[in-house]
Amino acid sequence: MLQVLIGSGIAFISAVCGWFISHRWQQRNYRLAVDADRGRLNQSVEKWATEVVDVMNRMHAHFEHSSHQEAIERSRELVLSLSILVDQGRLYFPNVMRGVYGEEKQQSRQGYRSALLDPLVAAIEVSRGVQPEFDLPDTKKKYGSNRNSKALRLYLNAFLSLVERVLLVEVSHQKLVARLTEVGDREEAQQLERLLCPEPGSGPVPPGHKYWLGQESGPEIPNESVIFK
Repeated sequence: MLQVLIGSGIAFISAVCGWFISHRWQQRNYRLAVDADRGRLNQSVEKWATEVVDVMNRMHAHFEHSSHQEAIERSRELVLSLSILVDQGRLYFPNVMRGVYGEEKQQSRQGYRSALLDPLVAAIEVSRGVQPEFDLPDTKKKYGSNRNSKALRLYLNAFLSLVERVLLVEVSHQKLVARLTEVGDREEAQQLERLLCPEPGSGPVPPGHKYWLGQESGPEIPNESVIFK
């Protein structure tokens, strides 16, 4: 009888262990599949977003360094390019709340445009000559020297912030650091963490552009090693 109980106990424990290992393996494979799917989506969105950034920076340059009317003329092709990119962006960020608004329209235009695309549409309008109703306070002139160029820079920054949230850039960096740590590459993980996602106390604060201009380093020649100290 005792042997039967022992055998049953061993069989039960073996079954539980087998289920646990199988469950963990399935979870791991599912995580890998999800990561792979997100990686493919991110790759496409990143390519699209880099084209948007290129076009909007060129628009900003026109409105910053040319007269208003000349900037409008010089931006015609860029406006067309950005309009195309907005429509392409609908493939990744389709309209939302389709049952709430615009039911009389074609399906792709029903609902509200994705919030991520709104700054791009505003940039198109400004580049066509529409004046923004605000003038961004910018005493250091980091955004531009006139109302329109400042608005375009504001739209670009907003777009970058939204895309960064979609791509989960910071989370992806943290996962990469964690995986390097898991496989034992601690030194490489620490260096990557200091570069990509430093936290207070885990590494030096990014030195800033003034360091590289020599305005804060004195006679010392700027060196990237300060990032990994």
